[in-house]
Amino acid sequence: MSRAGAAAASAVLAACLVLSPATARAAEDAPSIWRRALDKMSTYTSVSTIADAALLSAMVGGGAVATAGYLAAGAAVGSATYYLHEVGWHYLGPEKTEGAVPIDLQKTISWRIVSGARAFALGGWFSGALSASVGFAAASQTVDTAVYWVHETVWRTLAGPPAP
Repeated sequence: MSRAGAAAASAVLAACLVLSPATARAAEDAPSIWRRALDKMSTYTSVSTIADAALLSAMVGGGAVATAGYLAAGAAVGSATYYLHEVGWHYLGPEKTEGAVPIDLQKTISWRIVSGARAFALGGWFSGALSASVGFAAASQTVDTAVYWVHETVWRTLAGPPAP
């Protein structure tokens, strides 16, 4: 990805992160979990897929075609897994913190497990090597954990809780 393309993508993603929660809140007092999950999926997947594509490209190379392929596959698989995790957490996760572990940390840990499996599978698919897949999954876990934590915090702060 060129520098100009990366700058444009960063600007678009920043706008999505800022506007999506505010737009969802302005449109309805409390959007349904289905709509909220869709909005959250679009903002998180955009940021994390670009970060993962940069990581994969730096680790295993492959050029523009491989990066474009990863962006497409990462967006599709990442969107599906994020959406399912978000809706599943809403229905199956604890309503409030139970015990000493904050709910944001519980949710981050469960997402890291799901996302780690996704990163390992995609890393193996695009690199063709077990060692590269393991390395990519480990690096992705570090970067994506930070992205996820910030994303959850922004959504909770700006958009409030979803409708039941």
